[in-house]
Amino acid sequence: MYNQEIIEKLGPAFAEAFGEGGAAEAAYYFAPGRANLIGEHIDYNGGHVLPCSLTMGTYAAVRKRPDRVIRFFSLNFPGDGVVCSSLDDLRPLEDHSWTAYIKGVIWALGNRGIELDCGMDMVICGDLPDGAGLSSSASLEVLAGFVIGDLFDLPLAERELAVCCQEAERGYVGVDCGIMDQFACAAGREGCAMVLDTVSLDCRYVPLDFPEIGLVITNTNRKHDLRTSAYNERRQQCAEALEVVRRCGEAPELAERCAEAPEVVRRCGEFQALCDVTPAEFAAMESAFDDPVLLRRARHAIRENGRVRQAAEALKNGQIEALGKLMNESHRSLKEDFEVSCRELDILAETAQELPYVLGSRMMGGGFGGCTISLVRKDALDEFKKTLREVYREQTGIECTFYEASPGGGPAKLTMR
Repeated sequence: MYNQEIIEKLGPAFAEAFGEGGAAEAAYYFAPGRANLIGEHIDYNGGHVLPCSLTMGTYAAVRKRPDRVIRFFSLNFPGDGVVCSSLDDLRPLEDHSWTAYIKGVIWALGNRGIELDCGMDMVICGDLPDGAGLSSSASLEVLAGFVIGDLFDLPLAERELAVCCQEAERGYVGVDCGIMDQFACAAGREGCAMVLDTVSLDCRYVPLDFPEIGLVITNTNRKHDLRTSAYNERRQQCAEALEVVRRCGEAPELAERCAEAPEVVRRCGEFQALCDVTPAEFAAMESAFDDPVLLRRARHAIRENGRVRQAAEALKNGQIEALGKLMNESHRSLKEDFEVSCRELDILAETAQELPYVLGSRMMGGGFGGCTISLVRKDALDEFKKTLREVYREQTGIECTFYEASPGGGPAKLTMR
């Protein structure tokens, strides 16, 4: 399950970065990345999502220090060298290095009254491609939280760990993210997808074990960066769309335009999030939107939430073909209503959707680059890769990269051989 090649690199890298004697004292850890089957850009709209944790993820070798210094080295960013800081030098929203995700967790724990009594040395290495939409940042945050919990005897429950890591990304890194990525990385179950209510944080698991179907992630190799993308803009637009919905019950001119559904108008003020609205209710209030952009944003969030519920039921009943059709609908909505796709993602997803051995394909993650996720019959995996590689290279001049994913478990302390 774990990447032994990476694990075997950690000890020598730790010794080189921090001294020979330290490697023998280091403990080893893993935290997964995540793939989201369906339910994109609705975790901050009060909806349900359907992610799974992956067997791909982030690894660390860590030991305590006798002082308050914190030192980091990443095999993924060796050019950065050893990054040194201090527990007394945590600067929210000012730190833009990859170590901000770790220091953000330390900062978030401090906000909860959990103060570390000493620093640590940490070597990091992961097999999640950076900027591909597989939650490499959430994986690193969850890894940091899990390491600290174990190393300092401060065990965090899965839910608390996820919330703390979300707080780190929002308050320290500066990305106004939802809870899905951190929760999926913190609470995964092997062989399962997670149905997560992003408001109550209640979750249940449905089987994602179809021997004849492969889960293939295709990287556009066009990186995205949520700090510089339109992610925060989309979140603000959704908040504005919610205000339109809520005012349908207060503004006479809006109420008149929703007069064909008076029971919906009466409820409008009760909605706390876009995904509190059902698709049928939304159909009755669409005419209240003067701004076509806000209309499209709301339509995606509300209908996508409905698709997640249908997808969870399909998996529960073993109907993998139904999930595939919903994934196709999700991509169309993300492209046309939420406008977070891009040419590269569309080429990959739409080419895949036309292939007879593909059940469904869509963009995954924040958008504007990153990856698609596809359900592919395993006996056609080689043909799938060949076809997409050729089409994508011809139309973009870029080589795409494939990852055959498996649903894995949550973070873990590793036992070394």
